[in-house]
Amino acid sequence: GFAVNREIGVSARVRAQVGALNTELEQRVEQRTAAVQSEIAVPRLKLFRFLSCTWATLSSSGPEPASRRTAQSSRALPMLTSR
Repeated sequence: GFAVNREIGVSARVRAQVGALNTELEQRVEQRTAAVQSEIAVPRLKLFRFLSCTWATLSSSGPEPASRRTAQSSRALPMLTSR
């Protein structure tokens, strides 16, 4: 009687606690996923802009000496790494 009812009550409370912890964990995973995605988006956008500008420069000016291309690339590199 009493021991069985007590075990059932304890089991129900533990299941409720596990459910609440699962819900909290799922929320934290969603928040962290959103944060990581936004951290990735900024460098990706900078890379896209850099490549677009580089392509436009190369397309409009025709072939150019390798030394000039290298100088342009080294100047643009900080754009990719700065936040």
